[in-house]
Amino acid sequence: MGKLYTRFLPACWVLAVLLLAQNLFLWGGVAVTPQVGDRIMDQASLQSPVAWTYLVFGKLSVNPIGLSDSARSYAAGRFSAVYPDVALDEHTALDRLLAAQGALFRTAYWLGPIFLVLAIVLQTIKPKPIRSFGT
Repeated sequence: MGKLYTRFLPACWVLAVLLLAQNLFLWGGVAVTPQVGDRIMDQASLQSPVAWTYLVFGKLSVNPIGLSDSARSYAAGRFSAVYPDVALDEHTALDRLLAAQGALFRTAYWLGPIFLVLAIVLQTIKPKPIRSFGT
């Protein structure tokens, strides 16, 4: 059981951080895109807590460190084909963005929070070292 924790727990943390960083950068770019970001954020707040979390924290993370333009162009590279539809239709805008993700990005969208929860659970149930009185 100890080898599982020594190998799998750090891998969970690394994967969680990498996947969440990629999603925050991507969805933060969507959030700072004019005429699209506000509409998507309003809709996501009611329909998708995961997307809303990525949008809000992505926007809060790309703006202060000056990566708004890079994040916006990164998001446009992934979603530019559906941006005109998103800007016009306010009811299915989030669904169109979620559907426009490729298989890799859709997997990263869901695996980031899953690996984070798994890493937290494994961290809390990890065997603790036994301490004796003389050492």
